Amino acid sequence: MEAFGGLLDAGIPSIIEIHKHAQRHLQAGDEVTARRCERLIYLLHNSHVPAQCKLPLDTRFAYGGIGVVLHAAARFGNGVMIGQNVTIGGNGGKGKPDASGRSFAIPRVGNHVYIAAGARVLGGISIGDYTIIASNSVVLHNTPPFSVVAGNPASVRRIIGLDNALRYKDFFVFGKKKDETSYLDFIRAELARLA
Repeated sequence: MEAFGGLLDAGIPSIIEIHKHAQRHLQAGDEVTARRCERLIYLLHNSHVPAQCKLPLDTRFAYGGIGVVLHAAARFGNGVMIGQNVTIGGNGGKGKPDASGRSFAIPRVGNHVYIAAGARVLGGISIGDYTIIASNSVVLHNTPPFSVVAGNPASVRRIIGLDNALRYKDFFVFGKKKDETSYLDFIRAELARLA
């Protein structure tokens, strides 16, 4: 155990920390080291996060990322929070063929989306900005911005507006950093922008 002392004393690096190195090596043409980073993510977090997957640096993983599976071609906006045991993947069907000739439709996740534990986001769908996906939901259809979706298959259960926005403040990474007044001002501006 002493051999791992220094590593464990420093803490286990999060998925986003390791993934940042994987992307840097992949961009430099060092696929061997990028794959090693992918394997380290799998080893430490029991998660599959390919180096090709483009994750903004402000992406957050609950508990550092445990049991997460992301498709290499999935796209993510800024400020996304991904819970444990989440899958964001393609489904066989319409979409661009990959190198093997198989065709997948891949999700696009908007800005400031909260994806709770155990959720599945599957297929060629778009998740609107400021969407909250409830635990264990299976999302198979597009979601509008400022929505709360739940169920299997998931459906819109609520729309987030100024009247209930404070209820959802702590679901958003940016919301935790703002006081109530500045949070509501931000939501008001975003609602107007997206209208």
